[in-house]
Amino acid sequence: MNLLRNRLPSYIEFSENEAGQLGSISPDRYTVEVRPPWNTDVPTSLESVLQNIWEMQTKWFKLWNISPVVSFEICRFHRDQVRLQFTVPTKRLERNLRTGLKTAIPEIGFNEDRDSSGLPVSEGASVGGGMLKLGRMDYYPLNTDHDNPPSNDVVSSLHRDAMQDTRFLIQVLFKPVAGRSLGTWWQRKSAYRRRNYLRKNKESLTNSRSATPREKKQANKIEDKAGGPLYHTGIRFFVVGAGEHTPSRVKELASGYNRFESSLTGQYLDTVTLRSIRRKSFTRFARSVAERRFDGWNMKFRLSLPEIAAVVSLPSIEQNNISYSQP
Repeated sequence: MNLLRNRLPSYIEFSENEAGQLGSISPDRYTVEVRPPWNTDVPTSLESVLQNIWEMQTKWFKLWNISPVVSFEICRFHRDQVRLQFTVPTKRLERNLRTGLKTAIPEIGFNEDRDSSGLPVSEGASVGGGMLKLGRMDYYPLNTDHDNPPSNDVVSSLHRDAMQDTRFLIQVLFKPVAGRSLGTWWQRKSAYRRRNYLRKNKESLTNSRSATPREKKQANKIEDKAGGPLYHTGIRFFVVGAGEHTPSRVKELASGYNRFESSLTGQYLDTVTLRSIRRKSFTRFARSVAERRFDGWNMKFRLSLPEIAAVVSLPSIEQNNISYSQP
């Protein structure tokens, strides 16, 4: 089945009409483009920032989660410029976001002049992309123990001399898990069931043994994740201009997230390249990216606050095509 799927097209070339329709999308959102400080340490995660913009909203007797969706994006639309930005749906969240970022990183800067809502697509440009998904059940947490910001690995793959013919948008969508839906109840129940299994004595036909130290640590990690705030999360790559090399470009971008693999829990992020014989699949994917929507074009999973705070960290490396807040 995978061999057959791998033979499907991984990109299309946009017509003038398709590019025009995508360019006319103007979502009602507020963009905060950030400039990390030059030659200054930054936090390895942004937990305090996310706590500052945490908003849980539900309706219909708490069965429908309508919490606001926040997007963190790493863009390289020109080889000499990597852009880092957040988008939020309300002015109130924009103010809270700026306040949280300035508190966590006092030397941070903001770019106030750029229109950051569009996608770099024109007539004849090839368009493709991909998504990340968790390799195991999402109650197993990713690695959150990092000596430096994990985004360093992602941003370093977008330096000015890498993949020069290609434009990229890496988009991380997230919103709080809220409400009393059946899915939320079942996932939490599954997590605690797994925790209990790992902690109990294991019996076989010949002997019985107690839980190993590794199993106990795994159980503690699962319990910590299940008992804390969670975020619906989607990570996807929008790739323009790579043509037949689109799958390779997606894999190269995804490699920047390898450091999230946990040797304790075995959790990791797996890569899925968008492939289809239907043009609509690619245009709908592009439209979903432009509108920052959670839908069928996201392989949605759940992350804890420490996990998502590490995923949306700001880089601390020095790189020629990054705009810094200080010369």
